[in-house]
Amino acid sequence: MQEKIYMSLADFADKIDELAREIESVNPEVKLAPVPLLFSQEYFKENTRRYNQTRVVVAYKERELARLIRKGLVEENNFRSGKG
Repeated sequence: MQEKIYMSLADFADKIDELAREIESVNPEVKLAPVPLLFSQEYFKENTRRYNQTRVVVAYKERELARLIRKGLVEENNFRSGKG
């Protein structure tokens, strides 16, 4: 069984950069892009914040929709199928 390796996103990004440099050294014609911003701590924190804000907005809209459905102002089937 293969051993699991745990590392931070920053260490993972460094490992990918290291592998990219190794590949480029073997074949100079290959140019790999640097590790995307996706793996940076700042990007992760910002997107976690955005995700949490989005989740709050979606939860609010779902509650509001449920209220409208209970009042009979919106038909659930139309909303769920994207028709209404």
